Amino acid sequence: MTFVIIQTAFLGDVVLSMPMCAALRNTHPNAKIIVVTTPSAAPFVEMVSDVDVVIQFDKRGKHRTLRASAELARSLSLDQDTVVIVPHRSFRTAHFVRNLHSPEVVTYKMGFTRFIARKTVTYNRRMHDADRQLSLLKALSAPIVCTKSDQIARVAFKKEMITSEFPVSLSDSLARGYVVLAPESAWNTKKWGISRYNEVAKQIVEMGLNVVFVGAGTETQTETQTETQTEIINDHPHVHNLCGKTSLKQLVSIIAHARAVVCNDSAPVHIASLLNVPTLAVFGPTIPEFGFAPFAEKSVVLGNSALKCRPCSIHGTATCPINTHECMTSITSVQVMTKFYDIFA
Repeated sequence: MTFVIIQTAFLGDVVLSMPMCAALRNTHPNAKIIVVTTPSAAPFVEMVSDVDVVIQFDKRGKHRTLRASAELARSLSLDQDTVVIVPHRSFRTAHFVRNLHSPEVVTYKMGFTRFIARKTVTYNRRMHDADRQLSLLKALSAPIVCTKSDQIARVAFKKEMITSEFPVSLSDSLARGYVVLAPESAWNTKKWGISRYNEVAKQIVEMGLNVVFVGAGTETQTETQTETQTEIINDHPHVHNLCGKTSLKQLVSIIAHARAVVCNDSAPVHIASLLNVPTLAVFGPTIPEFGFAPFAEKSVVLGNSALKCRPCSIHGTATCPINTHECMTSITSVQVMTKFYDIFA
């Protein structure tokens, strides 16, 4: 039997598809599990032991046309004993799946993909996204009923890759122990602010730990709605700024070896969750009820629940709709450190 999971959304969504792969592996140990994902997310999926094959669907590049998408789908040459599971619901994904010509396609009851699916399940907005994706497995011929907390959904990573991808520059930090700070996000309003992360970094160093800043972007960040630029600490022996200096695989390895992670509502939350690394997530324009909260055994979300304007969007926005960004600026480093002690104890 072959299972094909089609997930070409944001990196965080791809990460949260992995418990589904784990559940399939643990219930069908001899099955072949293929994940079709974006080129940017593929390196992460390659680190997961539960996945046999990773196919890169470059929907914004060489596979952006419907013809190229169809050619990629037909190149997979799937047999009749294949089940296609589709948590991504776009028109482009539906077109790709249609050209797979699989007799069994499972997806949600909403979105374009429902028109080419044989079986559908309800898209429950109140569920954690990992559980929401796992709910697709209930529609299989042999239903799998589990949650992200169940043992069969625990994701296994390739240990040799976790070890080999660890940056040599951080070797000395292992003995002392370090905390990962991930201040970036694809959405500006999700960013808590570099100056606040710097304050947290200094307090963590005072605890006798190292700090490692990570992120795919730049070393500076616009704070709130102003043009003020604040740089990450670069001149402290126990603070390492690796923003823009690591691959995705290295990021996973860094998080895997960390004592804890402090971040915004972004992909590092979900990577840390799968690795069961204690996590503190600062939520501003979004809320945990959307289904993207951390779920490591020791994890906590900090947000200003008193604001009537919150949440303002599902993903966050480029600028604050009411030009205050109070959902983030009202959260202090003192509040973050108070919660940090709870997960670090």
